[in-house]
Amino acid sequence: METACLRILFTNVQPFRRTLLQLLSPYDIAKFLVAIRCDISKRERETYMNILDELLEDTRDFELMKELSWTVLIFGSDLNILQGRLSDPLTYLAEYQAERVFNIFVVVTKQTKENETTLLQDFRPTAFQHLVPESCTDLELRSDFPPRTAEAIASLSKWTLCAPHIVGSVPISTPGWIPVLKGRKHINIHTYFPVFNSSKSRILYMSRAQVWQAIGDHGGIDLFSAIRQSKPRCLVMKKAVTHSLELRPRLILNTLRDVFVSDRFQQGSVGSKLVVLHAIHPTIASVALELDCH
Repeated sequence: METACLRILFTNVQPFRRTLLQLLSPYDIAKFLVAIRCDISKRERETYMNILDELLEDTRDFELMKELSWTVLIFGSDLNILQGRLSDPLTYLAEYQAERVFNIFVVVTKQTKENETTLLQDFRPTAFQHLVPESCTDLELRSDFPPRTAEAIASLSKWTLCAPHIVGSVPISTPGWIPVLKGRKHINIHTYFPVFNSSKSRILYMSRAQVWQAIGDHGGIDLFSAIRQSKPRCLVMKKAVTHSLELRPRLILNTLRDVFVSDRFQQGSVGSKLVVLHAIHPTIASVALELDCH
């Protein structure tokens, strides 16, 4: 009886329906719709059950990146599972643990005037952009830059290397993946931080554990079988559109990798692709994931 009354309210009272959809997370909406045996329109799904809202409680940083014409790449096999549980929460609950931990990877890039892909977001005048980025306090940022630019640097320094950057926002002295404390419960988000000298490198290295998280363990099978079976999803967010790609992990011989890297992915080369690499053995083979920024 209570379920029937709730369904009637949700179906017929638009202020109640709209407020409920605004308050619930996408996954909670999916479970609620199953519970009351109801559905929502395609437009409502696009508005209230967006995959970005499933990853983050606050997506304003990503919206700002798009306004600045940056490209945001979000990838990992767990994206497929997260999207699946929004469409069919019952199947998800039957197949996976309710408290499953998800791992998502983020890379933020931009195109330079020379059409190069760079991982450095430089807000300084051109005359100073050859210098190593300096750290600034929030007060110094607001005195040296317009309010909107200072706010952007403060917000986005947690996602990638900015020049200048907020004091303490650069957590590593070598390039690597670091956690961002912005995800929803049970969702671990890792963003790639370059260093200044490698900001135009197209090779992003991953540890073995991170590769497993990116391509999925597929029921405990070995890494080589997982490479063949895995089709992790990648969201490419740009100013005008967001589209989805299917990544295909590859096992490559290092003799081929040397040609592959020097030809298309060396630092400073023109193009739009990045390669995520894990060296299975330093002299024999690597796992590669290509990320297309276009």
